[in-house]
Amino acid sequence: MIVSTIATLIVFAAVAFALVANEAGEPRDGTATEVLGTEDAREQILYAMLIAAPFCLVASIGGAVFLSRRALAPLEAVIAETRSMESADLGRRLHVPARDDELRDLTVGLNELIERLEAGFEALGSYAASASHELRTPLAVVISELEVGLRRPRSSDEWARIAETSLDELRRLTALVASLLAVSGDAASSIVITTLAVAGLVEGAQHAAACEAQEKRVDLAPPSGDLGVDIRGNPELLGAALTELLRNAVRYSASGGTVRVRVEALDDARAAVHVDDDGPGVTADESAAIFQWFTRGAEGRTADARAQVRERRGHGLGLAIAQRSVGRCGGELRVSGSPEGGARFSMILERAPIGA
Repeated sequence: MIVSTIATLIVFAAVAFALVANEAGEPRDGTATEVLGTEDAREQILYAMLIAAPFCLVASIGGAVFLSRRALAPLEAVIAETRSMESADLGRRLHVPARDDELRDLTVGLNELIERLEAGFEALGSYAASASHELRTPLAVVISELEVGLRRPRSSDEWARIAETSLDELRRLTALVASLLAVSGDAASSIVITTLAVAGLVEGAQHAAACEAQEKRVDLAPPSGDLGVDIRGNPELLGAALTELLRNAVRYSASGGTVRVRVEALDDARAAVHVDDDGPGVTADESAAIFQWFTRGAEGRTADARAQVRERRGHGLGLAIAQRSVGRCGGELRVSGSPEGGARFSMILERAPIGA
């Protein structure tokens, strides 16, 4: 744009100078000042402007269009490349310009967005495949039991056994569907963050897990620590997350073991709710993987084998849902070694301001 303006001014000045110089060169009476101050000189300058103006306008518009197209060409290339990408092309990346300017920052940002989309699509595909496998397994068992049962006449005791096996599998399938609905419901709904008494949260979660603890003959010890702390979060999400952590601890504990809940005020802004068990613990290799969808560690598979009722067997969804629920409340779920010798799951939550 600057080049175009300068060129326009040069053209206008050249035309004006040529006409004025021609007028000044004609023989007249009087001084040069009188010559330039005459009406004829002013008319000549006006004619120069009228003649030069169209050329200047054309040069200015042409230069502006040329320079703007040249400046926008890299941006148009990025737009065209982005529009050509489909969901199957998320492995591609946009060409990053060599010049360090705003367009380069935009392209780098778009590539980072595409990378996150690629990771999300891969996670969604893996989730769908794992969910399909988990849903297919109990259905296959029920179909197999019924097909075998219908091959020949059966006694009432045999039909009772088939019905019991099928019922266990359907209950397990119902629990899995409920977990999947919880995941999709949490993602689609908005949550309300309120101030919660941590003592009431722990009491409710222990009450929800008491039945499984009694069945497994695992002791749920009274909570300890800073039970007077108030936290910020959603009662339904945090209550379900803490209940899942307690049930997970009971599942991994041997008969006669103990599960403890301890509340710790980390500082003025954060508090931790620890769930400790005296089970086999979590290895370093599995500490990150256990929070992924449908992931069952070696100890998890062992616990499933010990489960007396198939409905109590895990799906590899509980910890993933718990981590998601805590995260939606602005907190963090961590796993480490427990002083009891097993695993410690810690919900790191925001503390409510004193007096709130």
